Amino acid sequence: MVQNEQNCWDQYWEQGAITSFGSAIDNYQGALLNIWQAVANSFVGEVNVLDIGTGNGAIPLLLDKYSAKSATGAIIGVDKANVKDCIVGNTLDISLRSGIDVAALPYDKEHFHYVVSQFGFEYGLSPLAIDEVLRVMKTNAKLVLVMHNKDSFIVQQNSQELKFLTSPQLERVTQELKHFVEQMGYLASAEAIRQAQRDERLEGLRKAFFAELKMLWELDNESYKNAGISNAVDYLFKTGISWTVAQKLDFIDQVFGELNAHKQRLAQLVNAALDEQEVLALLEQLCLGGCNIELIKVVKESDGRVLAWQLVALKYAAS
Repeated sequence: MVQNEQNCWDQYWEQGAITSFGSAIDNYQGALLNIWQAVANSFVGEVNVLDIGTGNGAIPLLLDKYSAKSATGAIIGVDKANVKDCIVGNTLDISLRSGIDVAALPYDKEHFHYVVSQFGFEYGLSPLAIDEVLRVMKTNAKLVLVMHNKDSFIVQQNSQELKFLTSPQLERVTQELKHFVEQMGYLASAEAIRQAQRDERLEGLRKAFFAELKMLWELDNESYKNAGISNAVDYLFKTGISWTVAQKLDFIDQVFGELNAHKQRLAQLVNAALDEQEVLALLEQLCLGGCNIELIKVVKESDGRVLAWQLVALKYAAS
């Protein structure tokens, strides 16, 4: 993952997000909650748990909340991005660690009773990553993975939004807006604003920009709404109308820069999603590494929509 691609996740977690899939689903209800409640309920005595691709700790928080009060031990969440190590467990100790590559885990052999991941492990899936996970698992430890499914509604929704964000029309809107702002100049007073409003040339540029904006909306009005472009434009021409040209251009770069970072995250999510053949290849390597596959299933919502893959494996042989 190149540096700017990594930064897009650093920025995302810094904003306080708890999951990597935005608002598509609620992490704390339905099928996903049932999976992690069952895992937490299986904790007996002292347990050491590793959560891969932890983000800001959604899974450690769930496991801590639903674990038996008699359980002791620690949950370590690791992520390649910079995440916030500021959450506190009620039953188990929780720590989040940044800059950790799943293919080079800094932990001793046979250290963890459980290795878990929700929508994280598949981002760094490789033969080396699988070997590393098996290395740090104790004999009789469990691997519980919830992974993006190429047929899931999460992937479908994000693929649609990604298509919108990669549209040439979005770039045309950006350039038209910048051109309009540059031609409008610095409107330092109420009189300057009134003069600009009466300027026929500027009115033509304004109409040209909003025509491009309308075409962008017509391309995919749901993704357009999610992108927040109209709100940004309204803010620019109301709150920011008296800003200098440089300030306006900086604001435009910030807004569309954030959309570009969002586009990078969506692209990684879509590319990480697994199809059936990729899951079978993962199962084969786990079996060769000394695991029994206890469960592999397609997780669905109550309405029948595909949500994810769920995989549970037991390591029976020492690495």
